[in-house]
Amino acid sequence: MAQVGWRMVTELVAGLGVGAMIGYGLDVWLGTLPLFLVVLTLLGFVAGVKTMLRSAREFETKDNAAPQDADADQGDNGRGR
Repeated sequence: MAQVGWRMVTELVAGLGVGAMIGYGLDVWLGTLPLFLVVLTLLGFVAGVKTMLRSAREFETKDNAAPQDADADQGDNGRGR
């Protein structure tokens, strides 16, 4: 579970970082500090959240697709069925 959590945090930070770097680069190039920095950082945040949600959904479907034989393995000797 920790691996999934770190993956989501990394995706969010990557989205923020890429948006901020591109925004800062455009601002320096066009001389419009901090217009593009703010806008693209917010867009990077939105993209990071969307990616996190997609990863969570992907993990959830993998988790639900796992076999549900855990009840049969926990002390059930086949009696009473």
